[in-house]
Formats: sequence, structure tokens, C-alpha cells
Amino acid sequence: MNFIFISTTSKHNTPFIELPKKYIFNKQHRNVLISDEHVLTNFLMENNAPDTIFVVDCEKKQGLSLFDIAKSKVGVKCIPYKPNDITLEATDLTILDHFNDSITNKAIAIYGTGNLATKLAIRLAERNAKIFIIGRNEKKVNHVVNCISQITFNCDNVNKFDDSTKLDCLISFVSGNEVIKPDFIHNMKNGALCLDGGIGNFSKSFIAKGNEAGLDIRRVDVRMGDIILEGHIKSKIDNPFYKYIGRMIYDDLTLVGGGIIGKENDVIVDNISEPSVVIGLADGFGGVKRKENLTDIDKERILRVDEYIRKNQ
Repeated sequence: MNFIFISTTSKHNTPFIELPKKYIFNKQHRNVLISDEHVLTNFLMENNAPDTIFVVDCEKKQGLSLFDIAKSKVGVKCIPYKPNDITLEATDLTILDHFNDSITNKAIAIYGTGNLATKLAIRLAERNAKIFIIGRNEKKVNHVVNCISQITFNCDNVNKFDDSTKLDCLISFVSGNEVIKPDFIHNMKNGALCLDGGIGNFSKSFIAKGNEAGLDIRRVDVRMGDIILEGHIKSKIDNPFYKYIGRMIYDDLTLVGGGIIGKENDVIVDNISEPSVVIGLADGFGGVKRKENLTDIDKERILRVDEYIRKNQ
């Protein structure tokens, strides 16, 4: 199977850019950026083939939803994905790798108040890090801090940054260039990790002086998250769960599986395609009837399905 990755951006209007290939499923696959509907349509038609699946950015940017356009084209096979989410996963994995999988009580500053910065702040706060939000708009900073504090269990772990804070890690996710100046260096602990997620967020002087000071300065490399992307693609084209979910009729009995909420007394099985175990009878509320509440008729239903399973194994 050949995959072609198509993403877009909110930063500029370049109609087409050929990006570095993605190494997915032990093979190199083409990777492009498109920000024009006509360019996208032509690209899809020129590169469509029976063994090709387009993996397309589904987030609307600059008023353009690439996936919706690709999905509307007859004969084009496509899968939606969110490159920003892969960037988030790559950043998370990079941080975990640097800190040997534990960031409890690590002081981590995030420069940015947008989509990625906020999602990352939530993720890291839930990993028990001490998060400090930095931004150019104080109102937005306060909003993000208050929002995250209300939706996480660790509400005390998220605060505004102040200049007295010593940091184990600094991450930037903003659209501006060279917003991180050398002034931040005195806030960094020895060997602190500095990640440029916006690409171009770190000034040249910060990079030069930070390297002299022994900081670990990197850009976020999204390839760290490609293993997550593989899982997403597999979930769409070869997901065993599709065998588990569904309904079927056996005699006068309804069998359900895969999380479908059955009507009262529907028989819940582990796998609707090839059932091997009866989980129980649906209680009509999304749960399973307690054994002590089963009537003789209920027990007979279960026995009939057990017998059906034995005959078909």
C-alpha cells in the first residue's frame, strides 16, 4: 500500500511544497503541503491509483478543509488526520525521553497560548509537571491558566510564569519568529531542555548563548510521533475492532457487541463476528444485568447463545 500525506498550514499561502518523505510502515512515503483547492484537486487526480491512500489534514485552515475536498472526489481513497496532534505526541514523547519517563514536579514553561501550547500544557500538567504559561497577551495567558486549572485534577500545577522561576524545560509554540531571547537563559537550570515547536521561535543569540551555557536546545522533530501516526492509519484500514462491534439476530434473540448499548435482555457478546463468550444480558441502561437479578428466562437466553457459540467454534 502506498500512502501520500497531505497537510496545510495557517502561516502562509504557498500553494504547494514538497516536504521530506515520511517513513511509515518501513517504507518512505510522499509528503506534501497544499494550501490551494485547485492545486489539491489536480494533485489528487494526477497521483490517484488503486493502491494509493491519501492521508489528509482534516483541520480547517485559511478557510480550507483538505480532507473534505478529497473525500468528495469519486474514486479517491483518503484517511483524515491532524498533523498538529502528531506534533503534540512528538513533543510529549521527546520530553518523556529526555526526563527518563517521569516529569513529576519538573518546572516546564510553555511559551504560547494557542491550540498546541494549551493542549501540551494540559498533557504535561496531567503528568504532574509544574507548568508555567508565557505569552505576549496577558489576558490570553490568564484565560489559559484559568481554563486548564478548571479541567485538570492538578489545578495547582498550572500558573503564570514569573522571572524568579527556575526551569527544567522551555517549550515554544507560537507563530512569531525569534521570540525567545537570551534573557530566558538565566531562568534555565543546568542542562535544561529547550524545544522550539514553532520552528524559528528561538533567536540566534538565544541558541548561541544557550549552547555555550550547556542547554539542550532542539527543534521538535515530528518523526518522533510517526509511530503514533502508524497506529492511527492502522486503526482506519486494519482495525480488528470492526469485527467486534455490531448487532446480529440468532433465532429470536438479539446479540450486541463492541460497546453498542443494547435494549434490555439483548445478549452481550465479546465479538459479534465470531462470538466466543457471553458477557451477559443488557440492562437497558448501558450496563449488564447482575447475576442475582437474572430470571429463569434470562438464564435460558444465555444458555441458548452459549450453545450457539459451542456449535460454531
